[in-house]
Amino acid sequence: MNGTTAVKRLRSDDKSLVMNIEQDSSKNGPVTREQILAAIPHLSNEDAEFVHDAIRRRVVEIRTEKHQTQLRGFQKGDKVFFDTKNGRVSGIVKSVNVKTVSVEHCSDGKKWRVSPGLVKRSI
Repeated sequence: MNGTTAVKRLRSDDKSLVMNIEQDSSKNGPVTREQILAAIPHLSNEDAEFVHDAIRRRVVEIRTEKHQTQLRGFQKGDKVFFDTKNGRVSGIVKSVNVKTVSVEHCSDGKKWRVSPGLVKRSI
């Protein structure tokens, strides 16, 4: 959904504000942060909830994309390390799961399932 579509979805009482944002969007590209912040006080409760839900969905999409990119960085057999409250642990990737990297043959003698954002590849 582009900026213009999002603004049209809003049913603000201040039609001139909506029209100004639509015109700026068509001339200058996406709606700016300043334009969004200026429109917020004019939103009804229903529109504010709509925008909130749309933003929350987008944040989840961004986090999921980042997480999947991090997971693709590891393969079975990679030598890796990560830090714990008890110090640095090194090991070998056993598997890449949906949400975690399984690490075994660890320097502390344990097996770990670790978030990919915390694991680094050993050189």
